[in-house]
Amino acid sequence: MEPEVRERFERIEATLALSAETHRVAMERLDKRMAAADKRMDRFDASLAGPRKLVVSGMQVVNHLAKENREARADTKALKAEMKEFKDEVRSYIKAQGNGHKRSGGNGRH
Repeated sequence: MEPEVRERFERIEATLALSAETHRVAMERLDKRMAAADKRMDRFDASLAGPRKLVVSGMQVVNHLAKENREARADTKALKAEMKEFKDEVRSYIKAQGNGHKRSGGNGRH
């Protein structure tokens, strides 16, 4: 091989070797940064476990209260119907008993 070609070839080889080494170092740094980021994400996920449990418990309480509210509304509706029926019966009874005065016609005087 000619000396100029060989010299050029060696320079290209050296440049490629330097580029490969730079790339290897950069990849090592990137791997370290990624590992640190994974640790931070794991800690963050763990820190959310407590609030997550609180939210789940709160949702269960809300569901329970909603069920109780529906039942209470149904009970109230039934109670209103019973009260109306009772009031109607009382009115009918009072009407049947009269008001305790006999009517004598005219202007209502005895």
